[in-house]
Amino acid sequence: STNFLPTADVPLATFALPAGAAEIDSRVLSVDWLSRQDGDATMLAGALEKFVGAYDAWVVEEKRAAADAGEREALALSKRAEEWSTRMRRGIKRLGTDANARRAFATANSAMGAQMVLTAHGKSIARGGASAPQDSLPDMTAFGGRDWRPFQLAFFLRVVDGMCDVKATDRTVADVIWFPTG
Repeated sequence: STNFLPTADVPLATFALPAGAAEIDSRVLSVDWLSRQDGDATMLAGALEKFVGAYDAWVVEEKRAAADAGEREALALSKRAEEWSTRMRRGIKRLGTDANARRAFATANSAMGAQMVLTAHGKSIARGGASAPQDSLPDMTAFGGRDWRPFQLAFFLRVVDGMCDVKATDRTVADVIWFPTG
């Protein structure tokens, strides 16, 4: 007997910002820039708000397309995307008003930048392009050019408030990042 196995094409994930996102300060995706934002709360919050504003515009477009196509599941997902926006904004507000949260955010970006440098160094060694780690460790503070993907920054912003506020309602939520890799 023959069994039918359904198939579907899943397009590769894209990590580029939408075409209409020109108003976003591109520095918000820079791990290096974010690692140095432990002081000026106004500049950091303003840049991150533009990032979330572009996300909101994308959600509106996706919601309209889902409604036009009669896609109930997509409409339900757009509702969840709106909740993401709310949580990202709470994270931005926390970063704008809580110096400890800003310092922790900057430190986390520094740690991730160092990890990215070390990972690249390890890959270079594996390809034979660098000497053994004990012979030449990379400068762990030289992580310019390392960037977050937009969904990673969105995730990071989404969890900031809940990590800082023990009374936050989203502390009972286990956030997981998943996307199709193709």
